[in-house]
This record gives sequence, C-alpha cells and structure tokens, in this order.
Amino acid sequence: MENNIKGNNTKGPTPGEITILASSPIEITEKGISQDVMNDLRDCGFNACFGAISVSAMAQTLEACKNAGVHLVWSNAIFSQRSDEWIQNTLQAEVGEGGSVDSLSDAEKIAILKEAYGNGIIYWAQQYKTNEFLGGYNLKDEPTVEELNRKYDPANETIDDFIKSTGSYYSISNRYQMIMKYGNPLKVISVNLVGGPEASFTGGTTEQSYTEYLNAFAKVAGEGNKPYLWSYDLYPIREKNALLSGQYGVVADNGTLTISYERFYKDLEIFLARAKANGGVFWTYAQSMVFAIGSTYYPKSLEAYLRFEIFSSLAMGAQGVVYWTYHQRANTENGNALHLSALVDMSDRKTAAWHFAQKVNLEVKHFNYLFFDCICQTWGHVGEIYPGCKMLTGSLGPISISIETDGKGVLVSYLTKKIVEGGVSVNHHYIVIVSHDVENYQKIKIFFKQTHPIKELTPLHSGDSYPDSIIDIPTTGLERTLLPGGYLIYEWNAQL
Repeated sequence: MENNIKGNNTKGPTPGEITILASSPIEITEKGISQDVMNDLRDCGFNACFGAISVSAMAQTLEACKNAGVHLVWSNAIFSQRSDEWIQNTLQAEVGEGGSVDSLSDAEKIAILKEAYGNGIIYWAQQYKTNEFLGGYNLKDEPTVEELNRKYDPANETIDDFIKSTGSYYSISNRYQMIMKYGNPLKVISVNLVGGPEASFTGGTTEQSYTEYLNAFAKVAGEGNKPYLWSYDLYPIREKNALLSGQYGVVADNGTLTISYERFYKDLEIFLARAKANGGVFWTYAQSMVFAIGSTYYPKSLEAYLRFEIFSSLAMGAQGVVYWTYHQRANTENGNALHLSALVDMSDRKTAAWHFAQKVNLEVKHFNYLFFDCICQTWGHVGEIYPGCKMLTGSLGPISISIETDGKGVLVSYLTKKIVEGGVSVNHHYIVIVSHDVENYQKIKIFFKQTHPIKELTPLHSGDSYPDSIIDIPTTGLERTLLPGGYLIYEWNAQL
C-alpha cells in the first residue's frame, strides 16, 4: 500500500511517517549525539529525537542522523528567550570596557540587540533549511499563558521591548514567526503545552482558563497564520508508593494504580479538535521515565502502559508521540523531582523499558499505512469511566457496531484514510478498539450489523503474524480477548 502523502503532511520531522520521537536521547546533548546512540534510537524504533545541540556539533549530529535515518528536532540557546544578563553584556560589549551603556540612545540599543539576537535566529533558521534530517525546531516546553500572549509589534516598538528579558522582542510568538518566515516551511516548530489547567501555567484551574491558554497558543503564529503542530504532555498513570507518602510498614494499597481517565481522554478530544481547526496535527507524550514529584509516583513504563497511551492517541488521530524521556535525567539540585529510571539509565544501559518501547514502536511502524495522514471521524466509549464521557451508541459514522465487555471497557474510534492502490485513491474505513484497562485482560464481543465484509488486521495471539483477510462475523458476536492496554483493528470497506 502506498501512503497518500499530500499537502501539509509532507511537513517534518518525519514526512510520510508517524513521528516516534525520543526526548533526551542522552543525558547531555550539547556536544552532539554519537552514531552509536543514533543507531540505538533507530533500533528501538524511533525516527526522531529532540537534541539541545551546539552549533559546532550540528554537522556531526546531522551526519549521524542521516546514517541512522533519525530526524533531529533542534534545541539551541539561539532560539531561546534572552536573559537580562545577556542583554546588558551585549550592550556593554558595544561600548567597550569602561564605556557607559547609558551613552547609547534607545534607537542604538534597539539596533544592537536586533543585530545580535534577531539576525542570529534568522541565520540559523536558514543554515540547515535544506537538510532533510533536520526535522524542525524545539522552541519551548510548557510555556505560561503570559508567555504565549506576549506579542512584538515592529510598527510600534519601544525600548522596553528590548532591554528586558521579558521584552516582547524575545517572546515565543516573535521567535516562532521569525523561524516560520526565514526557515523551511516544511520543518515543524515545537512548542509543547501543558495538558490541563494549572494555575502556574494557565492562570487558573478551570477549563475556561485552559481554553484561554489554548486560544493564546492559536495566535502564536501571527495574524493570518495558524500553528501547525499542537503538542502537549500528560501522564495519566500513577502508582501508590508507601515510602514516598511516608507510610511505613504494611500498607494495603501500596502499588495500586490510579488512571486519570477524564483528563487523558478529554485532552485527546481537545487536541484533535484544535489540530483539525488549524489545519495541523497533534502529538502526545508517553511517560517512559520513572519519576516522583513529592509523594506522587509515576511508575516504570511497562509494555501495557506504553501501548495504552500510544495507541489510544493514534486511535484519536495523533500524528506523533514523544517519549519522555529516552535517557534518564539527573536530579536537579534543590529540585522536587526524582528521576529514577528511563529506557536507558544513568550508566547508559538499556533497561527492560527499552525493549518494551521497541516492541510497541514496531507495532506503530507496522500500522503506519493506516495511522499516518488518517482522519479520526468520530469515537465513543464502552464502559463509563468518568462522568459525561462520550458513549458508543450503536454506530460510528456509516458503521453500525456494538461491543460488550466483561471489564473496564474500551475506546472505539472510526478512522478514514485515502490510500493509493494501482494509481487509484481508495477511501478505507477502520475501527480501532483500545482497552481502558492497563492491568487486566478483557473478554469482548463485537457486533458488526452491516453486511459489508470486515477484515481483521490485528493478530489473535501475541507473536502471531498480522492477518489481512476477510473474516466471518457470527450473529452471536465476534469474541476476542484484549491484552492489558491492548488494541484491536478492523477494516470495513464497501469495496472489498
């Protein structure tokens, strides 16, 4: 099958493929990423990575990217908000040692800072614009609503826009627009958003404050433009840890999981809608580093957890997933977060989670023909897992379907995808079913009520080959067993 790649979906970082991106591929990336690390990323199924790479290490890193087939989304201080210290030092360097910055006029200060800062962004946005393994620019992680709302107006600029780090010339929107204007429009610009209302980021704790936060990001590309990439992080799985909570001895609920179902699924719906409205795509994050914040513990990434997070996102139309993180991070001095493990630990050894990720990533790659450039038409849930969740009511678009389960239920989505076959574009229809439960098996019955043929695309047992054949649907229902965090995929097509 040939992917129908068209329009904006030729945009980076991985044209023609679902982006599977490793955050923090090594502990410190400033000096570049070695060929061995790039090869390990490739072998684990990653086709992209974030990297805070110095300009002196870019040529070597991009060569390693090329050799491994892994695309870089570049972070660098060049594209960052400048500090007050940098601003003062830049002006001081202009007047020389012993000179007075106060001797400069406002117009002179503006010209100096534009030259030092703006031209740097423009130059480096252009420098690698034709390199196919530079997939884009990683501009900001978890901005505040104030940072998103700050705008630079060149027609009405004042000295205050330049002489403080909070000046609008250094704003996210101005940096975003400069990269967009002078860089390659096929490269992505990543600004990763928080996954729910948090007062320190969104200015409030209500859904309205979160909507206003997203509205602020929608304007970051400037008048008449819309952000292409909508990215956010949310880690829904937490584990009760008696030691972190200060409860010693025998604790009955130690090790039990809680799943933030409502926020998890609500975010998928929100970002699907935002991406569609802006003619773009959305990415989600998957938790691949064990960490704790205070007494809140985010557990090791088991295969079931990764599969649940990633395939739920793909079922809702996500075009990328970011693993946070690939390499374990050091704990920051005086920080409240403990980074305990990741796919690769602090001794550069692959953990069990590396192999879990490899298996799930290979599954994503197998179904790339389906998920890349697909359209999520609608969805519903079986089993009410939070108040007001959207329930499956008997049909998804033209497909009449009902499902019975003996467990927590499932997410069911209806995807369409145009695939070129023999020079003809054929519209394919898919049903994706993903378990709500990351701990237990579920027996389900599926009832397809139309007479059109159905193909089953997922194996009946772990390790089996992928089927691709029409199946009989008993009137008593198609009985299947879902793995913890597992999924099933069916193709419905009137032309089969």
